[in-house]
Amino acid sequence: MNISSLFGKHSPEDIYDELAHKIILSSLNFPVSVNFIKEINATDKQKANSGKEISYLLLHILDRQAFQVLGQTGKDKVIDEVTKKVISRYCKSILRKDTPLNLIQELACHMLSTFNERTILYHRCQSVVDEENPWASGTMVFALSFYIHKALGQTNRDDVDDILYGKRKLEKTDMRDFPMFTQELEISIYFGNVLAEWQINKSLKHLR
Repeated sequence: MNISSLFGKHSPEDIYDELAHKIILSSLNFPVSVNFIKEINATDKQKANSGKEISYLLLHILDRQAFQVLGQTGKDKVIDEVTKKVISRYCKSILRKDTPLNLIQELACHMLSTFNERTILYHRCQSVVDEENPWASGTMVFALSFYIHKALGQTNRDDVDDILYGKRKLEKTDMRDFPMFTQELEISIYFGNVLAEWQINKSLKHLR
């Protein structure tokens, strides 16, 4: 514990650790918290990949909130520090302790690249979720549900970005490549609970 914490103060490093810890914990807990992943008998690798998707969207939302609270410079510092911690610790959590360093670095680079790709698409989404219709395309949670569906090996489609951010409607011929409404609902509820409990802005205000 940092000595400043004993007196009610928080160092930037404390806050970065706190933010990263919440993201990692939420990502690791996801595969064991939703019923449909148990029902499809997902492999350990698929479960780990689905958890990564949770981390990418949480990092993106942190990015947006940090900009509002801290401005561009403060946001850049937070995202840089927290992203490094999340990726490093997540890799170590899902890999064997004897995994060679070069393989850990390879996975970390892949996660960073994927996070950057996800961020570009999430920026194009209209909202985090549509309160009136949780299954509406064009929301971040809708896109998250598809990415999790893909991470679990349920589709190989990579030509649906315009559906995910709401430019093109989801047609009947696309339905088989997207998760069922019940699965989307589970994801939406899980993600909503994480955000409600996280209180991002409360943590970020300590960095002002």
